[in-house]
Amino acid sequence: MKELFSSLVGSHNYNLNDENSDEDRKIFILPSFSDLYYNKTVSKSSTSPDREVKDIRLLINLLKKSNPGYLEVLFSTDLVVQDVAEDLVSFLLKHREEIVRANPNNLIGAILGVINQKRANLYKLTPTSNRVDSDKSYNSKNLHHIVRLCYLVEKYNFHDNFEQALWNDGEQRDYLLSVKNGVIPLCDVERVADEHIRRVEKKFKDNHFNSSDLSIFESIDNIIFDLIKRSVSEERK
Repeated sequence: MKELFSSLVGSHNYNLNDENSDEDRKIFILPSFSDLYYNKTVSKSSTSPDREVKDIRLLINLLKKSNPGYLEVLFSTDLVVQDVAEDLVSFLLKHREEIVRANPNNLIGAILGVINQKRANLYKLTPTSNRVDSDKSYNSKNLHHIVRLCYLVEKYNFHDNFEQALWNDGEQRDYLLSVKNGVIPLCDVERVADEHIRRVEKKFKDNHFNSSDLSIFESIDNIIFDLIKRSVSEERK
């Protein structure tokens, strides 16, 4: 397994990290000749610490789908880049806002999908994400993600600066951290979540896009192709 680059993901990229925050990373690797011959693609995850390893060939589709969890990789506050991947990462960073804007409808669907997933899991508890209210509990971490993603949509507005929209400071940061730490009483949890979701759904409804420009991904694909070609040539020497 030859690592190309790894990206810190999660709360650090939103300015919402605290003393309890983990340092989760997404790691992209080069396929070997054997992987290519047997048509294998590595995609695996581990916890404690949280690590997600992906074959670099998967990157194009991950970005095309506009999942905010992978777009975030392009805006990480901590990228570790191997020499062999410098050209690729430099191109990705230079064109990251263009990549985000490439398919607005995919972006809308992906963000709303994550929001709805968090909404469905408001009462799914883990050892680090629950808020106890009397004898009942809710997942304050998922509630804070709902609010955070709704803020992201409102700040980004489908054409502004995604990097700035990801970042939270001032009163907004204070509120999100308080939500994360369980300040919302159990009786108000669904109301808070649904008020934010309704605002975002209205914005989505008012901003349907009929076009997309995926040409940037052809350039990325060419860079990845050359990167893999060189790597396999060296491996077979």
